[in-house]
This record gives sequence, structure tokens and C-alpha cells, in this order.
Amino acid sequence: MASYGSNADADTYFGTQLYATDWTGASEADKTKALAMATEAIDSLKYKGVKYTVWAAMIADGGDPTKTTDYLLSNTELTELELQAADALQTNQWPRDSEDTDIPDAILWATYEEAKSLLSGRDAQQEFRNLELNSDGVGSNRVTMDRSGSHPEHSHHQITSPLAWKYVTRHLDNNQSFKITRS
Repeated sequence: MASYGSNADADTYFGTQLYATDWTGASEADKTKALAMATEAIDSLKYKGVKYTVWAAMIADGGDPTKTTDYLLSNTELTELELQAADALQTNQWPRDSEDTDIPDAILWATYEEAKSLLSGRDAQQEFRNLELNSDGVGSNRVTMDRSGSHPEHSHHQITSPLAWKYVTRHLDNNQSFKITRS
């Protein structure tokens, strides 16, 4: 999987920010790993539309580029296998739809923020497990948390950075529902 953005692009992004030492102090190898892991996390979300290669296949099949993706998917003559083949041509989720093959800034920024969060030592799986943590302690010191309220949505989706989550939410498929409830 190709990462969204490069180490140099992220260096430029963080070069204008305070409190970016988790990124700026990391080795080039760790930055590369963090971007790859962040891209994987960002790509695991369900976005509006379809990958660009699927959209292009539907247009090449005679679809009208002014129609919505939902309309194109409902009215394409392409078989499911042809759509899957078009999907497989593009590794990452972005770019999506339309003739614009650029990755939106919000997706790049989300990737950089998630990479920085990972470099700070945050672990998405551990944070998700911590949602169920009600009490923890060492010796006679104990911390109890009321987890009956709402939980950070980004943690449910294995994203460690709330800012990265903020950037991607505008692109998410709102028809997706994912809710954790306690009984």
C-alpha cells in the first residue's frame, strides 16, 4: 500500500506547527512506518463514493460523469467481477470519484496527524480496549472512570488522533452506522 503523502510533505506540514516533536524528532524510517500505518488506518474507513478506478470504469462503460456515483452504480452495465477488477486496480481508497485524481488535503492532513499520534506511542488497539476499562490501579491507588456516557468515536474506528478524525469525517459515508452500547 502506498502512503498518503511523503515524509517530506509531512515535514512541511508539521514545520508550521507547535508541539510537533513527535514527528520532527522521529527517524526517517519511523516516519515512513508511521505514514504507512496511518494510511492503513485511514483507508479502513468507509467513504462516500467509489475508488477513482471504479468511477473511471463506469464512465468508460458509457456512464454520464455528471450523474451521482449511486446513480452510476445502479445503472452500470458492468458486471460485479468487472467492478471488482476496477477496484483492485487502485490500492488505496483515494482518489475517489470524479476526474480529479488529487487526494484531498483533509485526507493528507489526517494521515500526517495520525502518523504523529502513532509516533507519540498511542496504540489504536489499546485505546479501543481501554473503552471497557472502568477501574485501574496500582497498590492502594485506584482510578475509576464512568464509561456509561458516549465514547470518542475515533477510538471506535481505530483512529488514535481526534484531529485526524475531524479531517476525515466530512468524507465518510453517513449511511454507515457503528455504535457500541453497553448492557
